[in-house]
Amino acid sequence: MSTDQEQAGLRRFLPKVNPPELINTSNEAKEESFRRFKSQWTTYSLLSRVYNESEEYQSALLLYTVGPECQKVVESATNAPNTVEEILQVIEQYCCGDKNIIYERYMFNTRNQLATESFDDYYAVIRQKSNRWRGTTCTRSATEQQYTQITDHCRTSWRSL
Repeated sequence: MSTDQEQAGLRRFLPKVNPPELINTSNEAKEESFRRFKSQWTTYSLLSRVYNESEEYQSALLLYTVGPECQKVVESATNAPNTVEEILQVIEQYCCGDKNIIYERYMFNTRNQLATESFDDYYAVIRQKSNRWRGTTCTRSATEQQYTQITDHCRTSWRSL
C-alpha cells in the first residue's frame, strides 16, 4: 500500500474539523470571546494539521478565520504582524486591553460567596477572576509603581483621620 493510499485511509477516520467561531468584537464580552477563539484555534490547528504548513499559510488562515472586524484590527497595527503568535498578540491587545493588576487582585481578594449562590457558581467566578489577573502581562516595575502609589495614598488618608 502506498503512502498516498495510507493517508487517504487515515483521512476517512478523522472527524470533520470546523474552524473556530468568529471573535465577537461588538459587545462587552469580547475578552471572553477572544479567549474562547484562541483555545479553539489551538485545537483546530492541531487537528487539521495546520502547523505542518508554512508560516505564511498559517497566518493567512488565521486572518481568514478571525473575521473581518479583527482583520481590520490586524491591518491597522503599527508593526505589521507576520506570524500567528504576533497576530494573536495584536488581537489580544485589542480585545483584552491593559489591566490594572492591583485592582484585579483587589476584586479577587474581596469576592465573597453570595447567599443565593451555589458553591460551584462561586468557585467558577473565583477561577475566572484568578485567570484574569494572573494572565495579565505587566512589567514588575509598573506593578510596583501602582502599589507604591496606592500605599502612599492610604498612608496620607490614614494620617488625615
